[in-house]
Amino acid sequence: EALTVSDRRVVEVTFAGSSADAKGTPVPLLSVGACAAQLQAAIRALNVPAVHVAAHGLGAGAAVALARVQPTLIRSLALISPYGSLSDLRPASADALRSERDSQSVAATILRTRTLLAKNSCVREAANASGGPLLSRLLSGSDGGMRLGGAALGEALVGCDIPVFLATGGEADLVELDWTGLPPSVTRRAFSLSGHLPFIDQREDFLIAYADFLDATDGVTTNRELKFADPVTTLKELASERPLGAPPKDCSVFKTDAARAYCEKSR
Repeated sequence: EALTVSDRRVVEVTFAGSSADAKGTPVPLLSVGACAAQLQAAIRALNVPAVHVAAHGLGAGAAVALARVQPTLIRSLALISPYGSLSDLRPASADALRSERDSQSVAATILRTRTLLAKNSCVREAANASGGPLLSRLLSGSDGGMRLGGAALGEALVGCDIPVFLATGGEADLVELDWTGLPPSVTRRAFSLSGHLPFIDQREDFLIAYADFLDATDGVTTNRELKFADPVTTLKELASERPLGAPPKDCSVFKTDAARAYCEKSR
């Protein structure tokens, strides 16, 4: 929602085979190439010159594949803790996924969060799904060689003149953070307090960093007032720092950008 209030339209693309009851999905659709083709079709249906594409985890392969064959459709690419093979994961994470017995258990492992607030988010609903169309191929080792770790991501981005936002969690992330040879077009951001879902575990920090990246790409400055912080947290801080009826204080004492903006507006 933080992106929509910055005057950007947000469209979620759900690939065939993503739902919990998708066991009958034709095998040809369960591939990186098929997902990239679906993403391309969705973008063309929007009837716009180019779009910002954000992809997380195993979905990053489709975004990278599309960027390689249709770079003019993509204005920027956000890859959030991307991987395409078990070899892209930390050994303990890869072993944990291999040990799970069904796709929903695997999805719960992939979507594990670090905070109580995150556990009560939309991630809980996502964990009840199938884990995505590429999960079964990943676990069977039939990932088509779509590695995104080490030097592979940099090699895949060679020749793609597209700004890339590469975001990861910290030591609790499932992914090995060992990329090498990344082109200058890549902006890296690590959210050290997060696991594999930095946009959930460190929501405000992630959204501000990503919106800054989008603004730099678009050459604009979008409105951020009271858009990123949790409203309950913001109101509690405002109430504690500036009781009703108290004289205005120095707004710089507030800890969050949203609280400082509200203070300035209400002085």
